[in-house]
Amino acid sequence: MLNLFVMRIVSVFFICVQLISGWFTPNGQLDLVRILTPQTGDVLQGNVAIVGTVTGIGFLYAEISFRYEDETATWFLIERIEETHVDNIITNWDTSLIADGTYQIRIVAFFEDGHELEYVVEALGIRNYSPVDAEELPQATPINQDIVPGFSEPVSPTATASRPTATALPPNRLTVSQSQFNSALAQGALIGVLIFIIFGVWILIRSRHYR
Repeated sequence: MLNLFVMRIVSVFFICVQLISGWFTPNGQLDLVRILTPQTGDVLQGNVAIVGTVTGIGFLYAEISFRYEDETATWFLIERIEETHVDNIITNWDTSLIADGTYQIRIVAFFEDGHELEYVVEALGIRNYSPVDAEELPQATPINQDIVPGFSEPVSPTATASRPTATALPPNRLTVSQSQFNSALAQGALIGVLIFIIFGVWILIRSRHYR
């Protein structure tokens, strides 16, 4: 009889532990599809790295395609991938294989439950075999020129040395945030309280049993 009661207490203990773990477990990774580079309006030449994110729960595969800048045009497959990527090179696009013009690229991700996610980048100028117009290039910021009295020509400003800009380091995935630390602390405290209560009940039952 005592052993049966102890087994029931142990079962309740494990159920409580599972519930507590579920309460404090972070939410699953959200489904996300995006392209970081190239961006709308970019002028591309040669082999272009498509950088972005393709991830999510139940991810099956994704298709990266391109088409001419026309809603009625057909999408042509660049590559099909079956692994997830997070802000990384998804694939490479050899633009030298197509005629110059304005194109779109897209990523379509397919998931186990049947839903799809799509991301499209428009107005990409391919210029492998034709000159690049000045209007398509990024415009440089003009430099102000000072006119010295007595001279008709402007004097170029003196260049000043600029300090190098520090490159931001990638986030450390092993870093524990304050919220994660607090959750782990609370979870440990609750489990400790449950163990203390169960142990106390077990001692009480044993003391009554041997009286």
